Amino acid sequence: MLLTTLTLSLLIQTTPDLTAIPDHRATAQVSMQDATHEIEVRASGSWTRMTLPAGLSGAPYAHVMLLDYDTGDAAIFPVGRDVPDSSRTILRLSPDRTPMADIGFRAPDMPARGQTLSIAGETCTDHVQDTQNAYGEIVRAAACFTPDGILLRQAVDGEVLYQVTAIERAPQSPALFETPQGYLDLDMGGMAAVPAGEDEEAGVLNGVLGRYGDQVRDQADRRTGEEVEERTRNALNRLFGN
Repeated sequence: MLLTTLTLSLLIQTTPDLTAIPDHRATAQVSMQDATHEIEVRASGSWTRMTLPAGLSGAPYAHVMLLDYDTGDAAIFPVGRDVPDSSRTILRLSPDRTPMADIGFRAPDMPARGQTLSIAGETCTDHVQDTQNAYGEIVRAAACFTPDGILLRQAVDGEVLYQVTAIERAPQSPALFETPQGYLDLDMGGMAAVPAGEDEEAGVLNGVLGRYGDQVRDQADRRTGEEVEERTRNALNRLFGN
């Protein structure tokens, strides 16, 4: 009985929680389409918050994306004083309509088998995986995680797509992972009841969902990225009347 209890205790201590990571705030560079963008990433428990600058979102203002890795749900909304009232919208997504979920901010349930790197004052080890992209090509993806599960770098076939440049381990306010008040809340599961006509916002959200997610999927998609992208765009077009 004592042996069983000790064994169970050790298993609990050594089995990582793949949805929860330490509280931290990071600045990272995202490379895509011959351009480099800086994003802010905050994380606490199962939550990750990404702030996408205007140049990356394809909008004249920044967007925030919230991901809950416990539920797989996501929400996207614009932020900033210059956001017009007509664009203050929260778009809620289900997992199969979330291209950004393929970035891989949570360590895979597999042993690390790549090189160990020092990035932004932290040490991480690559989780390497050969996978098939949307075009049927075999590519090698390497995601470098700290021992406690913070993503510091992601590369595909040697090309770095995401890398942390600064990181601060500190408690993050729960308010950061809440959607704003006073925004129109839209669920992609209830599109039929939403008025059409928001053409400008449709283009903005297509940019938010597509640009970084497109590049990651084109080079290292773990599933059927083209189908996910097509469903996302079709849903947004129906939502905003394009």
